[in-house]
Amino acid sequence: MAYCPNDADWFTATLVVEIRVSGYRRSVVHLNTVLVAARNREQAFRKALALGRFENQRYLNPKNQLVRCRFVGIHHLDIVLEPLRHGCELFWKERVGLRRDSVRRFVRKKTDLPAFAPVQEIPGRPNCASRDILRAIQAMMKKDRDRTPAAHKQRRRRRVVAKGRPNSSLKLTARAVRGV
Repeated sequence: MAYCPNDADWFTATLVVEIRVSGYRRSVVHLNTVLVAARNREQAFRKALALGRFENQRYLNPKNQLVRCRFVGIHHLDIVLEPLRHGCELFWKERVGLRRDSVRRFVRKKTDLPAFAPVQEIPGRPNCASRDILRAIQAMMKKDRDRTPAAHKQRRRRRVVAKGRPNSSLKLTARAVRGV
């Protein structure tokens, strides 16, 4: 049995989620590791199950294909022994009996780390993304672009150029800017 103090605050749970996309015969499986706030391992287990059930959903992807997510179960549940702060250890893996030269194989180059990987579609992999969420993200990104100093300067330039022109020119200029 693993050590679990009575005053636990946080646990990590790895949830197994099966994703099926209409038109594809095979499933995609996600192992999602989440933080669980709980006082003991029984409460952590119940809360992890509740988080997993929240994964049960259906939605359309950007290609208008139905995506079904189904929570299958818990793969891993463990306590976080340190207070949550920068650098605290959340979980670990252990390998025993490795030769010294094989240890180096665990280290990746910066460009191979997922945080630096480019977003790209993998051929043959179904698109599990939510169409509605992607649209919301695109709208947020557009708002952020519109708030940049360059966008502000461009709007000011359009206002300065538009002064003194007849109304019909303003409509034509606005259509050109929008690409209509």
